[in-house]
Amino acid sequence: MCFLSFWYTKQNNIMRLVFVLFLLTTFLILGTVDTAGKKQKKNQKPTPEPISSEGEEDEDAIPEKTLDEINEGHIGKYDKKPKKPSENGDDDDERMLEACSGESDQLCVCDVDTIDCRNVDFGQANYALQTANLKIMQKDFKPLIADFSDNRIGTKLHVDEILPGSEKYVSELKFSINAIITIDPNAFVKFTNLSKLYLDHNSIKNLKPEWFAPLSKTLHKLDLSNNQFTDIPDGMFESLKNLRVLNLDNNPLKLRKEMFRGLENLEELSLDGCRITDLPGDIFEYMPNLKGVSIAYNKFTELPRALSNIKNLASLDISGTAIAEIHDNAFGTIKSLEEIYMEKMTFLTVIRDCAFCGLVNLKKVLADNNTKLVEFHPNAFGFIESEPGMKVTRLEELDIRDCNISEMSQHTMDFSTLKIFKYGGNPWNCTCDLQFMIGEDQVGGDYDHVFAKCAYPKELKGKTLYSLKKYQVCEETRQAHKTSRILIIFVLFLLVIFVSLGCFLLVSTGKLSDMLRKVQVPEVSYSNLTDRCEENIIMDDDFQARPAQV
Repeated sequence: MCFLSFWYTKQNNIMRLVFVLFLLTTFLILGTVDTAGKKQKKNQKPTPEPISSEGEEDEDAIPEKTLDEINEGHIGKYDKKPKKPSENGDDDDERMLEACSGESDQLCVCDVDTIDCRNVDFGQANYALQTANLKIMQKDFKPLIADFSDNRIGTKLHVDEILPGSEKYVSELKFSINAIITIDPNAFVKFTNLSKLYLDHNSIKNLKPEWFAPLSKTLHKLDLSNNQFTDIPDGMFESLKNLRVLNLDNNPLKLRKEMFRGLENLEELSLDGCRITDLPGDIFEYMPNLKGVSIAYNKFTELPRALSNIKNLASLDISGTAIAEIHDNAFGTIKSLEEIYMEKMTFLTVIRDCAFCGLVNLKKVLADNNTKLVEFHPNAFGFIESEPGMKVTRLEELDIRDCNISEMSQHTMDFSTLKIFKYGGNPWNCTCDLQFMIGEDQVGGDYDHVFAKCAYPKELKGKTLYSLKKYQVCEETRQAHKTSRILIIFVLFLLVIFVSLGCFLLVSTGKLSDMLRKVQVPEVSYSNLTDRCEENIIMDDDFQARPAQV
C-alpha cells in the first residue's frame, strides 16, 4: 500500500525512473553473487578423510618419491630405520651400498689410503649406517685403512659383506662404537693382510676362537675393550701366534692362566677397569715376551705379586687403583722396568723409603693427580742410602703435579739429570730445603713457571717458585746475601778513597803538571841517515889492511 501510494501520489516521472533503476541494480548484484557461489562449490575438491590409526604414517617417514630417488643413487641408503639388535644377527641389512662416488652426498670419503665411514649422517633423524657391505666407486682406490666407527653396524659381521672386493688391501679395520654382537667364523677370511682390528665399544657377550682363526698369521693388534663378555674361553687366542697387543679393558673378567694360552709373542696387555682384585700368580706364564702391562682402575689394594714374574716388563700402569702406600722395594727387582704410571690414585698417601730401589733402568715416573699423596720420601730412589746396585740413576722424567706434597729434598735424586720435572699444583712450603727449586735455576729441562706456587710461609703464599729469589725463602741465605752486599759496598768505598787520595797527591806535588808537560824531541830525517850510510861505504872501499908483523 505504501508503494502504490507513493507511485500514484508522485506524479513526477523523474522520480519513478530513478526508483526503477535502483531495483534493477539490486537484482543484478544478487544474481551475480549467487552464480559465483554455485561455481565455487562446483569446482571445490572433496576433503580427504583422516587416516585411521592402522594406516597412520610416522611424521619422520620419507615420501615415496624421495626413496625412489635415493635408491637410484645409494642402494637402500635411507630406506630403513635402525632396528633393535637381535641375538642371531638375521635382521642385518645385506644390501650393498655405494661409497666414495664423488657426488656431494657420497657415502664415506676415500682419501689417500683410507676409507672414512665414521659417524655417517644421512641428514634424517634416527637414520644411521647399518652395514659394511659397501662397494667403492672410486676407480683404482685401494684402502689400507677402513674406519666404520660410531655407526649402528650389526648385529653380526657376515662373510663377503665387509668391503667386498677390497678385503686384501685392508691392513687396519675399525668397528669401534657399533652394535656388533657376533661374528661369522669366515668374516675375515679374505682379509689376508689385516694387522689391526678394533671391535671395542660393541655388545659382544660371547667370544669364539674361530672368529679370529683366519687372521692367525697377520694380526698384530686386537682391541676388544668395552664389550659385555665376562669370560674368555681357554685357548681363545691360541691361533694368533703373531699377536703383539691385546686390549681387554672394561670387561668384567674372571682371569685364568689358560685364557692366554698361545700368546708367546704378546708384548702389551691391557686389563684396565676389569673389576680385578688380584692376579693369579701364574697368570703371565704363557706370555714370556710381555713388556707392557696396564691394570689401571681395578680394585687392587696392594701391588700384585704376579708382576714380579714378568722378566721383561718395561712399562707398568697402576693408575686409579686403591693402593694406599708404595712400600719399600714394592716393585721387587724388575730391573727391566723403565716406565711407571701411577696417576689419579685416590687412596695413595705415601711413597715410602726405597720404594723404587732396584729399578736401575727406570726412566719415567708419572705420579700426578694423587690428591691425598702427602709424602714423597727423600730416599725413595735410594740416593741417600741403599745397597750397591739399587740406586735409581737413569731417571729422566718425574711428574708429581696436583698432589698434596709440600716438601721435597734436593737429595732425593740427581735432579740435574732430569729432562722433565713437573711439580705444579702442590702446596709447597718455601723454605731453605726448597732452594733447589727456586728461581731461574730450577731443576729439570721442562719445569712449571706458573703452576708451582708457595702455600707457606704466609708472606710468600701464592707466589710462584720461578719468580722468587733464594734469599727470600731462607734466612741463612738472606743473611749471607746481606753480608755479601755490605762487603761489596765497603770494597767500593775503599777503592774510591784510594783513587781520590792518589789524585790529590799528584796535584799537590806538581807531578801531574810535569807528566802533562810536552817533551822536546830532536828532529831526525831520512836524508841524514842516508848520508851517514854513504860515508861508511866509501870508507870501507879505501880501507887497506896493515901487513902482519913478523
